[in-house]
Amino acid sequence: MGFIRTIRKKLTSRPIAATDAVFDTGEFLDKTLRLTDPFIREHALNVIQQGYTIVPNAVNLDLIDAANESYTAWKARNRKNFIPDFYKSGERLDRVVNLQAYLPEFRRLFSANRSLAVQDYLFQQQTVLYTSLFFEIGSTQDIHRDIPLFWTNPANMYFGTWTALEAADEDNGPLVVVPGSQRLPLLDRDAIARQKHSNLADIKSIDDDLWGLYQSKIASLCAQHGLTPQTVPVNKGDTLIWHPLLVHGGAKIRDVQRTRRSLVVHTIPKDVGVYQSDVFFNVNRKVNKQVRGQYITVDDRLLTEYNSLSIGHSHESFDFSQLR
Repeated sequence: MGFIRTIRKKLTSRPIAATDAVFDTGEFLDKTLRLTDPFIREHALNVIQQGYTIVPNAVNLDLIDAANESYTAWKARNRKNFIPDFYKSGERLDRVVNLQAYLPEFRRLFSANRSLAVQDYLFQQQTVLYTSLFFEIGSTQDIHRDIPLFWTNPANMYFGTWTALEAADEDNGPLVVVPGSQRLPLLDRDAIARQKHSNLADIKSIDDDLWGLYQSKIASLCAQHGLTPQTVPVNKGDTLIWHPLLVHGGAKIRDVQRTRRSLVVHTIPKDVGVYQSDVFFNVNRKVNKQVRGQYITVDDRLLTEYNSLSIGHSHESFDFSQLR
């Protein structure tokens, strides 16, 4: 039996091949061009050809208002338990990870979002919530690719989505995208890794050095190809979907008195494995082909189950279960 288990493990554990996603093939593009559904056709082609699309009125405003109210109430009743490092600017919190774990109103921002029809078509499978990030103010992130932290098996089966819980314009830090950057190559991950590590087994799941090096090279490549960042103003209720290889970020906040509430949802098909820098940059590392996620169901949609949320980036010693 031990021998059989060893053989089975060899068959199901292998490196992730850097293949194109199903929606990046010529055959799929031809299929999409022939679609008769104008909504799916328009937005699927936008993602394929320019790297992103904006789905207007993707979420009912009543659902957004309910989510905003639940967050305000949650923040007020937990304020006494917050530590100073939780705040990003004044009284505004840093990003909140998986807020839907505690606030059911945020689950419906995913499950009742009409952008899911576009994602289902592109994945050719039902779309699942993997993780989420709630932002009270703009992220002001430098332009980057998400892929070192969302390296899926099979490759590139991931979308980032961003839903505006209030309007975003040039003053409160809108999203920034680099149209066409999804067509740029993945880069030589092995060569990048060996600039920092002689033993690739030493790469951590979150490796700041490799992240910075990779994003610097991607930004330079954008410039070499004449691809320039553009801001994306949106209305409350709009959802933006971006391609897994799209370069994007957050614009500078001109009016620091304003908020820019938004919910980022990272999506995958059901039971797709998601890996980080220790696998992305170690190209020969073997991973299990089969994974089994734990899910909850809302409106016939699957959401990865989480028992807690977190705030910011590095607060492992904090007991987040007290923030109910």
